[in-house]
Amino acid sequence: TVKLANGIVDVGVHGVLGRNGEDFQFADGTPVKFWGIGGLMAETEQRQLLRARFWAKHGINMVRQHTVEDVLGSLQGPLGARYFDAGKLDKLDKWFAILKEHGIYMTWSIFYHFVALPDQVSSQGGNIPDELYAELPDRGAGKDVYGLVCLVEEYQDAEWEYANLLLNHVNPYTGLAYKDDPALAVVECRNEDSIF
Repeated sequence: TVKLANGIVDVGVHGVLGRNGEDFQFADGTPVKFWGIGGLMAETEQRQLLRARFWAKHGINMVRQHTVEDVLGSLQGPLGARYFDAGKLDKLDKWFAILKEHGIYMTWSIFYHFVALPDQVSSQGGNIPDELYAELPDRGAGKDVYGLVCLVEEYQDAEWEYANLLLNHVNPYTGLAYKDDPALAVVECRNEDSIF
């Protein structure tokens, strides 16, 4: 990160993060170490700013958002025209931008107990028995498919639909799609989700 004359920290100035043996380095060869924490998004912008300032002051340069699905909720809309709740997405966009402005990278833990929507049961051409879906625990807009995502391709496809929509979303506060933003250092696709 580089602090600019206006006080804004330019995260990503050295390019995409990669590995050099056991160490991390950016695309331009600059080595980096991370001091990361699990930090949940604060409810108000004022508290988000306070957290970011406090963490940056103490050298924290990576925050894991666990989970993104808890912040954004389930996808909305019909199959083929999905979208996120606009207010919730705006809050996440702002939080991401605030962290970035303070030199803090973000790690996403997108799912933990993924919620499959009713039309995702066979949306990808599969044939999940209605009895199986009916037995799953209710969780808001759909059913909790914890442990089944490893085995059921329809649920894997549903997770990728969610992740793809989010990664291609352009954050209006940074002007970048998340997939192109070097401040998004890590995307955790699976967190403690296994039948084993």
